[in-house]
Amino acid sequence: MWDNIDPDPVVLDIDFGPDVNGFNLADAFLTQRPELAVPFLSSLPDARFAGRSAGSLPVGAGYVHKDQLANANALVIALVACRL
Repeated sequence: MWDNIDPDPVVLDIDFGPDVNGFNLADAFLTQRPELAVPFLSSLPDARFAGRSAGSLPVGAGYVHKDQLANANALVIALVACRL
């Protein structure tokens, strides 16, 4: 997959259904591309509600609640914060 694309960020939801979740994808993506910024965009209050503590999020990952997107800059702020 990574041979044909070179993304800087990958925005992921957390809940994809019973088998795969955004955390699994982020872990796999970051294994291949550790420089990726990965903001999670979710309606869950925070990562703990998906069974993962905020401290265990991958390096370069962030969290944005979907309600925050009423502010057009929220995703941009999250993307910048992911790489700090």
